[in-house]
Amino acid sequence: MKLTTLKQSLHLISLNLVLACAYFVLGYFGTLLATAPSHASPIWPATGLALATVLVFGLRIVPGLFIGALAINIYSFLETSSLDIIVKSFTTLTIISLGSCIQAIFGSYLLNRFLGKQNPLLEDAKILHFFLLGALISSLIAPTIGISILFLQDFISAKDISSSWFTWWIGDSIGVSIFAPIILSFIAKPRSLWRERKKLVAYPLLFTFILIVSIFQYNQVQETARIISIFERQTSDFHSAFNIEMTKHVNINKMLKSFYDSSEFITAEEFHTFTRTILADYSDIQALEWISFVRENQRGQFENSGNNRLVIKEPNQEQLMVPAAKRAEYFPITYIQPIKGNERALGFDVASNPVALKALLKARDTGETTITDPLQLVQDLEKKTGFVLYSPVYLKNKPATSLIDKKAALKGFIAGVFLIQDEINTIFSSFSDMQLLIKIEKYGHELYSNYPDSNKIHLNLLSLQKTSKIVVADKTWSLTLQPSSEFYHQQLSWTLWWILLGGLIITSLAGISLLMLSGRTLRTEELVRTRTQDLSNSEEHFRKLVQAQSAIVWRADPETFKYTFVSDEAQKILGYPIEQWLEEKNFWIEHLHPEDKKWALDFAISSNESYVLEYRMVSNGGKTIWLRDVVQLLTENGELKELVGVMIDITDRRMTEQEIYDLAFFDPLTKLANRRLLLSQLNTELSIAKRNSIFGAIIFLDLDR
Repeated sequence: MKLTTLKQSLHLISLNLVLACAYFVLGYFGTLLATAPSHASPIWPATGLALATVLVFGLRIVPGLFIGALAINIYSFLETSSLDIIVKSFTTLTIISLGSCIQAIFGSYLLNRFLGKQNPLLEDAKILHFFLLGALISSLIAPTIGISILFLQDFISAKDISSSWFTWWIGDSIGVSIFAPIILSFIAKPRSLWRERKKLVAYPLLFTFILIVSIFQYNQVQETARIISIFERQTSDFHSAFNIEMTKHVNINKMLKSFYDSSEFITAEEFHTFTRTILADYSDIQALEWISFVRENQRGQFENSGNNRLVIKEPNQEQLMVPAAKRAEYFPITYIQPIKGNERALGFDVASNPVALKALLKARDTGETTITDPLQLVQDLEKKTGFVLYSPVYLKNKPATSLIDKKAALKGFIAGVFLIQDEINTIFSSFSDMQLLIKIEKYGHELYSNYPDSNKIHLNLLSLQKTSKIVVADKTWSLTLQPSSEFYHQQLSWTLWWILLGGLIITSLAGISLLMLSGRTLRTEELVRTRTQDLSNSEEHFRKLVQAQSAIVWRADPETFKYTFVSDEAQKILGYPIEQWLEEKNFWIEHLHPEDKKWALDFAISSNESYVLEYRMVSNGGKTIWLRDVVQLLTENGELKELVGVMIDITDRRMTEQEIYDLAFFDPLTKLANRRLLLSQLNTELSIAKRNSIFGAIIFLDLDR
């Protein structure tokens, strides 16, 4: 008993593991058919497996289905961007997996309740109810549970509920419609009926499904190639345009530096006049600045010279501009254009900003244009990401080859200020169809990004991404580009999804039709089997009845008189084996008595309706047997098809009749004809003589002459 229980337990565990693996494989196949822009599969084959197996094996295989559902959901949809997202996503996927199992249980209950357990689905009404209850109605469960939890967990928005629910329901319904009949053809009972449906239903459905999926995959490859080409073009355009924008800023800095290099002194009016044309052509420039180099002992002279006294300032903790603290060197913004919107920056000591000071000193020490890391511009309180280019200007006619010479000869800096968001907006305005997510990094440190918040899920449906390098002044930036959601909404088409969905719906309807046709075929075959069995029983009864008769029942070909059937009584009466009756072509003719052969054969050939014959046949032992043969002519459409007859042994009757005849017309002692026979023959002869007008005579002769 314990051994039997152990075997049953191992069998159940094995069955659940096999079903878990099968669910995972079919689920994985479903994910391969996921189609943009919905990113949902129009068919989930695993639902067909779940319903079919619960119908056949019952609730004992539900654990295996749950394991398989959870495994494929985790593999395909688990988000791992953060620990909170992992916990949230895992909880959601667990509930979705439970919903799939509940759906299969509910579908099985409906089918067992309204169709009966182990229904073979032979009748059209039962088949239609199977698809109505098992596919359309039961498939409401998983989408309702799944979409509800996805919405409550903020994975989808309210506007996406209806489309997501409908897509899910369609996928599950088609999965049941196509794959439940296929699975049932291999595992359902009674096996004698469902085995036939492998050829009639399962294989045609699989072939049609594979054909449609193959066509879809071919078109999807073409569509994906088109979208990748568009993405490659957009990223190439962006990289080129962004590089041009950055080069433009560097070149403007160098041009202003040349202006200062060629002049001893530049006034505010001259700076404004020179930069006005540049700013008119390039509206994305936040500011162009002249930054003076002021030592601590020169601060008083700097602040009190000129018509517009300029106080060197820095922001305090409240972001109010106050006089700069005492330090050895100052780098105040002396001129700035445009002045509107940048008033707060005028007089700002760049040395008070560590990020800006680092780039500033590097420019001074190298003599090359440098760019800052992203910083908060003093004139911008909205915390936009800004960058500043610094180009050093040295005193004329003073050597600036060594670091000491450069420090001694430093006059100031040309500064070009821009907001990275403005640059990107400028590029996007030039390419109206460009929808990209952009991340700019320097050695892994993020300088700018418009990627979605890390707590939100961004679906890069085709996993498109491109990384490139760009040199900006003294820095090398890394650009990482991905398609945005708007890119997919604009570029992706629903056409492929509808083509696949339409093909799968046609396949589902084909499955219904095939089940109906096979049901009718199987019903017909069952009826034929029943009728054949009844006929066989009837024929067996007929044979027994025939064999019980003391007469020869026979069938024969009307042209050759070859027997096709004779009853066992034939061998008893005439002594010839049944095989001889059936095998010899002219058996009847060959074994007729010589005196009856001619007339009996002529009579049989000339008869065109049923008749009765009495004739003699020679038995296997040479004995003469008298037979009365009652013959029926069977016709079809007026054409003679078969002879059927019954031969009755009348030998005893014939001998009795002969004995009576002899007693009546012959003398018992001498065996000679008596007076009664004489008179009978005399009357016959007289009648002939009268009819033919002839004469005759009679002689009486006694025994003694």
